[in-house]
Amino acid sequence: MGLLSALLTAPVAGPVKAFAWIAGKLAEKVEAEVFDPRKIQRELEQLQLRYDLGQITEAELDEGETVLLERLKAIRDLRGSEEKE
Repeated sequence: MGLLSALLTAPVAGPVKAFAWIAGKLAEKVEAEVFDPRKIQRELEQLQLRYDLGQITEAELDEGETVLLERLKAIRDLRGSEEKE
């Protein structure tokens, strides 16, 4: 009966499974990009470069650094708690 039900539900189940697989892969990609410490390091470097070129003020630099460093700390905390589990 398993084969018969699989064949009968394939037109509906197939696209649903494909959608779930694609959504999972997309979530993995987004998570890898959002939680990549190297990306935040590059953003910090770009922020410093913009300050050095006079494109932003010192206050904007401080604000941007604070936000990026908080994100970096959150990532490290999250990864640290995942390793402990």
